[in-house]
Amino acid sequence: MRKIIASVLCISILLSLSSCIFRSRKITDNKLPDTPFSSQPSNTSFTPLVDGDYFPEYSGGNTKFEDMEIQEVNEDEFNRLCDELESYAETDDSEGFMQKYNQLNEMLHTIVTNYNLLEIMNYQDPSDEEISDKCYEESVLAIASQTSLTIALKSVLEGEHSNIANDIPEYIKEYALSYDEENSEENNKLLDKETELTLKYGELMIADEIDPYQIGEVYLDLVETRKQIATLNGYDSYAEYAYENVFGRNYTPDDVSALCESVKKDIVPYYLEHIDEIEEAEATLSYSELDVSSERIKDMMKYGAKKLSPEVLDAYNALIDLNLNDIEPSMTKNNMGFTTYITNYKEPFIFNSPYENYLDYSTMFHEFGHFVSSYYNPEDSVWGYCDYDLAELQSQGMEVIFTLFYDGVFGEYAIEAKQCTIGNLMRSVIEGCMYDEFQRRVFEEKNLTTYRVCELFYETAEDYGYEDMLYYGEYDWMLISHNFESAFYYVSYAVSALSALEIAALIPNGEKEAAETYIKALSLPIGEYSFTDALEEIGLDDIFDDNIGNSLINNIDKLNYFN
Repeated sequence: MRKIIASVLCISILLSLSSCIFRSRKITDNKLPDTPFSSQPSNTSFTPLVDGDYFPEYSGGNTKFEDMEIQEVNEDEFNRLCDELESYAETDDSEGFMQKYNQLNEMLHTIVTNYNLLEIMNYQDPSDEEISDKCYEESVLAIASQTSLTIALKSVLEGEHSNIANDIPEYIKEYALSYDEENSEENNKLLDKETELTLKYGELMIADEIDPYQIGEVYLDLVETRKQIATLNGYDSYAEYAYENVFGRNYTPDDVSALCESVKKDIVPYYLEHIDEIEEAEATLSYSELDVSSERIKDMMKYGAKKLSPEVLDAYNALIDLNLNDIEPSMTKNNMGFTTYITNYKEPFIFNSPYENYLDYSTMFHEFGHFVSSYYNPEDSVWGYCDYDLAELQSQGMEVIFTLFYDGVFGEYAIEAKQCTIGNLMRSVIEGCMYDEFQRRVFEEKNLTTYRVCELFYETAEDYGYEDMLYYGEYDWMLISHNFESAFYYVSYAVSALSALEIAALIPNGEKEAAETYIKALSLPIGEYSFTDALEEIGLDDIFDDNIGNSLINNIDKLNYFN
């Protein structure tokens, strides 16, 4: 049975790899107005690598972002209608019941849509207290409203006329019947507190002077709150709770612990062997005369989309025509990037605070993978299931496939760009495991203090040979928003990067085969597959195989990007 994400605050949080890994390495002094990269590649006549129908017919919306509106929903009215819905437990009026249920479900989706829009606005300027407050209030309303509707539905399903709900999808009914009403009030209070703390973190991170002590105090409160959530829901650890209930994974923290040991034994030494080449490539690109304007980045996304697939190009055209993106530099933006899904409008949206260096290209290629997936396979942001690992394979895989077009995108620096992309994915594997292990150690620690969190982080970084790559030393973990906003998400980057690198290894044998394998992965609905089932469907390796470290090394060696 598919796991259902009960908290709407987990909805559409497909935070990109780029939002965290390189934020401490931002370079802003290399952008030049007129460069050899200012125009489109000269070769614009080509046949797409992938043709045919891989995706379902588009069923989303057609609304420009600037035309989207927040539509208020009255909480008292919603609760009154829930009471009316519950009264149908005493009747066999299926038509009346379904009309009332559909009305409530539509109102709930409107509340979540409001949250989607306010979330984007909040990231555009976290210092706007009015927007921040509205965002928090809407998130609280969303959780409370979903709870009220679930309780009303459960009453009907447990009554003698439960057949009147036959037209409601089975996974929603299963969720309602399993709902623990006794714990719901306390659980919702904890979820509200969790939201309040994550918003507080966002405010602290855009302050003129960042105070590590304040950030540490917020984190300690979050850890304690999440421990209480896990205990309330019958789990021995928050890691187990998050893996199963927040991210719906069909593997366990123990499985990842074994993977982490393999990464430390095999992958870390290989990465450190090539670190000089990777850093030299990064430096070359950082100080090259590279046009990193949003206009050219969008042009290069179109160039790659045209060479990849007509269906991918259609998604790109919607991204531009409907203005479903905000990737412009801004002094007020939260320093991150993500793709979200705007529920009622059935359209994805890319947000990014650019680095203003070469990384903005790979960032947007990454987010474009999320965008195309959501464009063709709309998500039920209230009741639906989302496999985050598959979502990250779709985005990291787009980074890999766009390396096929790097001669046109980066010109004479194409090989350096490829080295950076593959190096970035190796870092994803290492950092994904490192941060997961760090968080597991934090949540197991008793008498936790900010000082001890910093100690645990630095000790974990040393275990991964990473201490010399920390920009702010033991405080680097504070820059990773996932530690605050979605604990235990980060390992999704590791497992998905392993599979993305396997797709990359197909390139030397044939670009078309690699592209078709990736498009097959991109076309899988993230609400219908667990990650391991998706890998089997695509024909990729089991990432929890004992030999996965050697497999990754062999895959990278096939590319011949490094000496």
